[in-house]
Amino acid sequence: MSDIVIEAEGLSKCYLIPTGEVQGRYRTLRETLARGVSDFASRISGGSATKTDREFWALRDVSFRIARGERVGIIGANGAGKSTLLKLLSRIVAPTRGRARVRGRLSALLEVGTGFHPELTGAENIRLNAALLGMSSVELSRVYDAIVDFSGVSEHLNVPVKRYSSGMYTRLAFAVAAHLEPEILIVDEVLAVGDAAFQRKCIDRMQSAERHAQTVVFVSHNMAIVSSLCTTAMVLHRGEIHTPLCPVDEAVARYNALTLDSSNSDLANRVDRRGKGDVRIVGMTIGSTEMSQDPTVRSGDPLMLRFTLSGPPGASVAVMFAITNDWAHTVAYCGSDNAGCQINLNSKGSALVQAKIPAFRFAAGSYMVNVAAVGPTGEIQDWIQSAASFRCEWGDLFGNGTLPAPGHFCALPEQDWKVL
Repeated sequence: MSDIVIEAEGLSKCYLIPTGEVQGRYRTLRETLARGVSDFASRISGGSATKTDREFWALRDVSFRIARGERVGIIGANGAGKSTLLKLLSRIVAPTRGRARVRGRLSALLEVGTGFHPELTGAENIRLNAALLGMSSVELSRVYDAIVDFSGVSEHLNVPVKRYSSGMYTRLAFAVAAHLEPEILIVDEVLAVGDAAFQRKCIDRMQSAERHAQTVVFVSHNMAIVSSLCTTAMVLHRGEIHTPLCPVDEAVARYNALTLDSSNSDLANRVDRRGKGDVRIVGMTIGSTEMSQDPTVRSGDPLMLRFTLSGPPGASVAVMFAITNDWAHTVAYCGSDNAGCQINLNSKGSALVQAKIPAFRFAAGSYMVNVAAVGPTGEIQDWIQSAASFRCEWGDLFGNGTLPAPGHFCALPEQDWKVL
């Protein structure tokens, strides 16, 4: 029997998007009827009802092979096609072109809500998922207690899952997916919903999959988790394979290089953003002084960030940003709301906002900035991951000409030593 358990050949997925339709907005009944009449008129006049649709290729010509027992990471920016690929492998959607062969019992955890019936209780959903995977009642009874114990929701097993919090939902869903003895476990980045202790349990569980010859396919933006969990990885970019399956360290390095290139693009034209979109971040500069355009600072020097906002005149927002290192660890966070800075767009619908870190006391290396604009009621107006990048070089942090010894560290706090 072949050791290849997942094989994709030219896998592609295309969606038709009506021209002029706002993504994520529901059409009213009037708009739906009007569109139907227009399409019908077009057909009887000899035209095509799909002239107003445009093609969006979420995935195009993706091919790879995964062997039994491998732990594979799928990495890439938002919109790269990662979730679409997992849905194709899980048979949730059908490919437009190509095919995927999956050999073995597969369990997937793709997003909060997948695979559970909201009206059923937690206990009933466990039994339903076991039945869908073809497990007998004897097989289920052997792992049932382990599922309940792992999930930590034993007190709520007889409550409909629609009343669960997102964290409870995720804990039970992962416990079911991991313990129903799948030969292949597919996990999207739903683990971000859980707390740190539960994430650690999930990672330990997936790391133990190798001992049971289970295959794991894992999607995450957290490069540290991908590196610790996976042995190989591949990078997707705009629906295509940017870096084929290779050792995980190599894939992470390629992804970081790709992210650096993307972060230097014009923010106003970035499409990999989320949020309501009434107020947008259309420009950003980084430097060590107010006038600097060089995104390079020295350890201990000031770090200046300037944001240009655009939106309705008078709109009120808070701007916040997180600085991450090469492994996607957040090393610093700043928010205008925490600093008591009120931001209102002027009569022209714009604002220029400056944030200053008086001394950036971090190790030399490359850093990314994730930035967001949030409305007064907490709604995300604009959120851009890897909006910009900058380089930190070693500086004379302590004023005595010494440099920190090389090592795996990031923060370099002020310190005072003396012999007592």
